Amino acid sequence: MNKKNLADRMIYPLALNGYMYKHFDKLTPSQTLEDHLFRDETKFNYRVRYALSQKGRLAVQRFYNTL
Repeated sequence: MNKKNLADRMIYPLALNGYMYKHFDKLTPSQTLEDHLFRDETKFNYRVRYALSQKGRLAVQRFYNTL
C-alpha cells in the first residue's frame, strides 16, 4: 500500500469519523544536514502528524478486550 492509498483509504475516513485528529499541522521541517542526522522527534520534523482521539482510543480498547 503506498502513501496516497493509505491516506485515502484509512487516515481520511478515520479523521472524518472522529477517530483521529491532526496533532501537528503544516510545520516546515528543517533542511540542514545536521538536523536530518541527529533529529529528535519534535513537532518541527513533520508537516502533518495524526493522533488517535479519545473515541479512537476507546475503539481500540474495546477491540483488545474482545480479543
